[in-house]
Amino acid sequence: MKKLTRKIYGMLSYVFFVLAVFSLFLNAVSLVANFFIKDFTVALWEVAFLPVIIIFAIRHYHPIYPDCLA
Repeated sequence: MKKLTRKIYGMLSYVFFVLAVFSLFLNAVSLVANFFIKDFTVALWEVAFLPVIIIFAIRHYHPIYPDCLA
């Protein structure tokens, strides 16, 4: 049971990390791009940078497990 809970916790942790980094990155790109390009939409940036952020999360992010799952 502890092993299954640890796997689920790890998967959800990766998902939330990817979503947080993705959101922050897109907000930053949108903010900077709106100064230079009016009516800028983020749709193309989403497709372009999502694989980069997922690869970054897989390589560099390691979830910290609470004591009950250690």
